Amino acid sequence: MPPRVLLLTMLLAAPVGACSRSVPSHLPRTSPASAEAPAAAAAVLGRALREDPPLPGESTEGWAGLDAESAPAAHAGHAHGGGHAH
Repeated sequence: MPPRVLLLTMLLAAPVGACSRSVPSHLPRTSPASAEAPAAAAAVLGRALREDPPLPGESTEGWAGLDAESAPAAHAGHAHGGGHAH
């Protein structure tokens, strides 16, 4: 039984031993992994539970995903011809 366990251990450890262990010595300042990177903005959690969303024409500042730049193009998510009317 022990030779079988040893063989199994060697077979499982071989791929791990073949992996590269190289790590970059320098990270760009803009990389989130860099200690010199600027801190991320604080996330506002639960805002949608506490406040009503802005109506069309009102400011969307602070509402993630409601600004015009992040909005998907009209009909970008589906193809026409699916039997629905506009």
